[in-house]
Amino acid sequence: LCLPAFIHPQRSSFFPPPRSETIPFPPFVCGRLRERTICDTTLRDRKLYEPVITIMALTMPTLLLLAMTTLLAWPWPPLAAAQYLQFSNQTYVVCVSAWAPFVFHNETTGAVTGYEIDLATEVFRRLGMASVDWRHMLWGDMIAGLTLPVSDSARCDIAPSSIPVTVEAVLAGSVFSVPTFRSGYAVLVPVTGDSYDIWSFLKVFSPELWAAVFLTGMLLAVLIFISERDMMVRGVGKSKYPREVRRGLIEANYRIFGKLFNAIDEPRVASIASQVIALAWGMLVLVTISTYTAGLTALLTSRQYSTQISSVADLPQFRVATWDAIIKSFLRYGFVPEGLPWDTEEDGLRMLDRAANREFDALVLDEPWLRYYTNTRCDLKIVGRTFQPVNNAVGFNVNLPDAFVAEYNKVLVALLEEGFYETLESAYIKESVCGKQSTSAAIKFEQLAGLWVIVAAMVAFALLLLVIPRVIPKLDVDLNLQRSLSSFSRSFSMATGKVFPGGEVDAGSKDAASRPPRKVEDVEDVIPDDDGIVTWASRDGGAEAQKKERRAEAPLHEFAI
Repeated sequence: LCLPAFIHPQRSSFFPPPRSETIPFPPFVCGRLRERTICDTTLRDRKLYEPVITIMALTMPTLLLLAMTTLLAWPWPPLAAAQYLQFSNQTYVVCVSAWAPFVFHNETTGAVTGYEIDLATEVFRRLGMASVDWRHMLWGDMIAGLTLPVSDSARCDIAPSSIPVTVEAVLAGSVFSVPTFRSGYAVLVPVTGDSYDIWSFLKVFSPELWAAVFLTGMLLAVLIFISERDMMVRGVGKSKYPREVRRGLIEANYRIFGKLFNAIDEPRVASIASQVIALAWGMLVLVTISTYTAGLTALLTSRQYSTQISSVADLPQFRVATWDAIIKSFLRYGFVPEGLPWDTEEDGLRMLDRAANREFDALVLDEPWLRYYTNTRCDLKIVGRTFQPVNNAVGFNVNLPDAFVAEYNKVLVALLEEGFYETLESAYIKESVCGKQSTSAAIKFEQLAGLWVIVAAMVAFALLLLVIPRVIPKLDVDLNLQRSLSSFSRSFSMATGKVFPGGEVDAGSKDAASRPPRKVEDVEDVIPDDDGIVTWASRDGGAEAQKKERRAEAPLHEFAI
């Protein structure tokens, strides 16, 4: 009401137009400022006050709008839930039972901590639940307290202890929240510990796989010798393997296994069938060495433990123990475990000690609990996957209003979407500090059986190359290859006018009969081999008299070109 008088005193309805240079103010303003001279301000002073009052008039509405927007956008606790449940003046009995890593109880101070405790505390804060009575008790007493009336002092209103949601509990009328953790059962076995075996390098492969490798090598050595000897018998070419059976087989086995143990580079075969077999053996050696190297590295850099149990499917053959309250849960898997009491945390730790002492072969319990306590115990190991998964949740008293459970679940879902669950899990459920562990499982023949299928196919092809020349001589691959080389040699001789480059033979010489024919037309066939030995067939005498001469002037590859 005062601002128009400050800005436009001539138009204000509070007072008449001024008759002098003095600018009057509204009476209720000047009445408060009698002691000052502002009411006697002259027209000259008006120029000083007008800008300040104008800025105030323009900024005040903006400041008021900003304050109202801030109040409306502030994340106040849900008013509906607070009004309905009266969180500010109602005390809720919150019951928990020690179960790592969800609930930890300090016997000295009585304080409770853990995964579920942190989660429940955050929910209480967001719901505005100021009065909470924490009570630690046995698991059975906690479950029973959820069924007691509100007037009973032993009741439990909320039980944030990660209670498994089972069909029996739901049918019995128990009330649960949305899942707060998904767990299941796991198999725990004792670990032998680090043991060093001087023959551990042989345990990378199973015995049958070692036998398959060596028997395959000996078989391929025999086939290579037969192929090379057959080529020499047919007069197709010269082999590096002795023709005598005993010496030939020894040489073939040396070259085959020398390739396996990296003692030689290549088996030095000449026939096509032998080359196919050598390729098959080379592929088998490549895969075998690579697999052995990887397996040996994993074996030597990991902790070793020996067990025949790898999953829940192996348990029917062994002695198994579990919590006596869940024995019936494992009947479907074909074994009846020994029931052990688990009323306190000490009972659970005692079960772990008995498992480490091998009083039974395996222990089946809740997976998160086992993960937590085996995190620092290297004498126990969880094997296989989690089976029979179950959802864990917060339990509510059956007499609580449904609206309370609904509001509680809304906050839980919001925390899940915000990643609060993942933060708690990484804080309370950690991986084992014992490092990588191995069951010492040897690589079996079945895992590499496909390699033997390929080798068998290539060997069958090589055997076919050995049989075909006996049945259809025209399809002798080795002979056709040698003739192709001879045609190249003949073409070279015809182009140069000499049988061999590097020297002519005098027809009148006494050694002329033992030397190559002088004229190209007298040569029927020219066959070079790997050592630079040239074999030809002469037309002289009407018979094929094979002669040999070592090429000293030029190596074989020049002659072949």
